[in-house]
Amino acid sequence: MNQTLENAIDAYGGRDTWTKDRSISAEFSTGGLAFRLKGLLHRHDYTAEVIGGLAKAAHVVLEHSDSDGLEFTSRRRVTPRSSHGRAFRFPTLIEIAVHDYQLH
Repeated sequence: MNQTLENAIDAYGGRDTWTKDRSISAEFSTGGLAFRLKGLLHRHDYTAEVIGGLAKAAHVVLEHSDSDGLEFTSRRRVTPRSSHGRAFRFPTLIEIAVHDYQLH
């Protein structure tokens, strides 16, 4: 694991704090949404208020997939962003990959 990420995890309670819970509830204030020409979400900027006003993040959609004609975000990554709004490439705070999606 990269040392910067290890330091960040330690600063917020260590690995045990982040691996014991199965779900997390948080409040966010939206800073902006960005859509591609096809109307698909590309990026969602927000601040994780429960952590503090400096917890600014960029939720970037890396890939869309199709399931029975319904396009969905199949790969996403959350990284910190600068006070000027630029998304950093690392550390990755959250990475989500959806392999199978069905509507019921």
